[in-house]
Amino acid sequence: MTGATKRPTRAIELEISSRGIHVNSVGPSSRLPTFQELNRIVEFGSERLSEPAWEVEAMFVRVGDAKDVAKGAMRVFDVAGTKVNVVNADGHLYAFDDTCTHAGCSLARGELEGTTVTCACHGSQFDVTSGAVLRGPAQRPVRSRPVQVEGTDLLTEA
Repeated sequence: MTGATKRPTRAIELEISSRGIHVNSVGPSSRLPTFQELNRIVEFGSERLSEPAWEVEAMFVRVGDAKDVAKGAMRVFDVAGTKVNVVNADGHLYAFDDTCTHAGCSLARGELEGTTVTCACHGSQFDVTSGAVLRGPAQRPVRSRPVQVEGTDLLTEA
């Protein structure tokens, strides 16, 4: 991780009740607040927040050179201790956590066809543009991360 850049904020909506805290990301990314960030906002009470009431700044980090990921290819980078897969699908870059939510296999060992990655272990398929499950056995999506290119630098959200 060589550099970090702060980006525009996005809203997080919370529902706090006796059953716990439910977090809805209202913005373009699925980053959830940290435990410390949640502790600062729990004092809002047990009502559903009808308007996005909390802003989180997206932190982008340089993971490599934009040319590091060839068209139709996948490449895994370490982002703050998490393996993040960056794919180049038809000239568009997408990033998502590399670990399959079914059995923990690396998605980079699978096959990329268009915007669909198929896990080599059990055949789960994910949409690389959103992280959504397209075919099981996985039931939970992988975390999708925004990607930016600044000059030749490849950046993704930390």
